[in-house]
Amino acid sequence: MNSVFIPCSPSLNHRRALVAALWLAALLTARADERLFTYVQEAEVLPKGGLEFEQWLTHRRGKANGVFAAWDFREELEYGLTDRLTVAGYLNFKSTHSDGVTGQPDESGIEFEGVSTELKYQLLNPNTKPMGLLLYGEATYNG
Repeated sequence: MNSVFIPCSPSLNHRRALVAALWLAALLTARADERLFTYVQEAEVLPKGGLEFEQWLTHRRGKANGVFAAWDFREELEYGLTDRLTVAGYLNFKSTHSDGVTGQPDESGIEFEGVSTELKYQLLNPNTKPMGLLLYGEATYNG
């Protein structure tokens, strides 16, 4: 049996480790679902023990005069307590740029807007019933 020896420099070992890490990451299950109704809560909940990270971005722009743009960022971590009940926590941020807008100071920056928590309880599962129904509650604290 013939064997081939390939000398490895540290940079080649780093590249091999990176390729191996990327290959392993590709094997892990990742899922992205479409949202059919962007501004309405759908009746889906996570299964018991399910964990999900989600990012929300909302852009607001335009005023009667001047330049205005704002981005609302929400980082959500959601967990399935039971097959019908999920809990989530949010970190809320806002990035604003305003220049020459009447009644608003000229500013540009990002700020922490507080935390939110959410509970969702599924009454009717849309996958097993003709219609889905969900109880939803959210509370926010911004100091």
